[in-house]
Amino acid sequence: MTLDINTVKTVSIIVIGVLILLAILAATIIRKILGKVITVVIVLGLAVAIYWQRDSLTNCAQECQCTFFGQTVEIPENDLVNCAS
Repeated sequence: MTLDINTVKTVSIIVIGVLILLAILAATIIRKILGKVITVVIVLGLAVAIYWQRDSLTNCAQECQCTFFGQTVEIPENDLVNCAS
């Protein structure tokens, strides 16, 4: 399964927003302090991991091969830099 780089960037922003909202929701719903901290850390950790993967997509066109959590991402022809066809 190959993904378009712009689609991955857009979806990752949406997922980051949803995860941040889940972290806020979890903090208000969960009563126990330890439960709040663990849940918020896990959800924000996932958001950071997705942002880190998304940020690496910006530079991967120069390497002529992009992946997003192990999935191959299709690079549009106009985004390719110094790639041998």
